[in-house]
Parts: sequence; C-alpha cells; structure tokens
Amino acid sequence: MYKVEPNLKKLLNLTDWSIEQLITRYNDLLADLKFARNAFEFEKTSDIKTEMVFIKEEINNRKKAQIEEEAKKHREELELLIYSKK
Repeated sequence: MYKVEPNLKKLLNLTDWSIEQLITRYNDLLADLKFARNAFEFEKTSDIKTEMVFIKEEINNRKKAQIEEEAKKHREELELLIYSKK
C-alpha cells in the first residue's frame, strides 16, 4: 500500500528550490496526477495533490514577499521625495 511521509512539507524543502524548479515539478506532478487518476490509485492521487498544494503555496509566498519588498522600496522612495522637498 502507498504511504506518504507525514512530514512531506519538511522533506520537500521547497524553499531551496528555484521558481523554475517548482514550476517544472508542479507540471510533472500534474502529469503524474492524470496517470494516477486513470489507474485508480487514490492514495497516490491524494499525495500528489498534497505536494502540488505545497508547491503552489511556496510560489504564492514568494510572489507575496516580492510584492511586499517592492512596495517597501516605493514607500522609501516616496519618503525621500517628500523629505527632500521640505
């Protein structure tokens, strides 16, 4: 029977992967998911979906962090402009 490691998120260590690697892995999992569904491998399907969710979450977290960093830079630039006019 197919068993998933309970600490899968830690084992994947997605923070060390590049965005390109994450996207490639996600696409590979999508193909695996289609095959697993056709083969009625329900436990494997569940594990694949779980890993896909973790990857999607990591990508979204990185995008959010990037947006926040850009917003912070813009705020700092605006503050410099405001204070330089005084």
